Amino acid sequence: EHWANGHKKKCKRIARAGGAEPYHADLKFKEAAAQAVERCAAELPADAICYVCRCDASTEGIVRGCACRGTAGLVHLSCLTKKARVEAEDSLGRAGTVGSWMGCGLCDGSWYGPVMIAMGWACWKTYLGRPE
Repeated sequence: EHWANGHKKKCKRIARAGGAEPYHADLKFKEAAAQAVERCAAELPADAICYVCRCDASTEGIVRGCACRGTAGLVHLSCLTKKARVEAEDSLGRAGTVGSWMGCGLCDGSWYGPVMIAMGWACWKTYLGRPE
């Protein structure tokens, strides 16, 4: 597929992304995020608001992939990944936690379904280039 569908164009996109691994991780995250938003759309209320940024779903889809009920746990996937990244970073000399990548901070439930897959790819994408 790579050679038949424009080798030069694809290689330029891969190089701009920082290499094959970051390109692939970003692509897989975008696919997983789109699937998560699509699968969650049917079960969300029409007036859903993200609990992180307090915005509605007009600019970006809202998901819920945990055990929260009602309006709790409704969140944009981008807000969720930013929140997880911030919580996982070292803060004031203390070690951060990776818990937000694995589960909800509100209900303490693990992510499930397409949200779990999207969060896994987001985590991989975030820490891909870091030394061990």
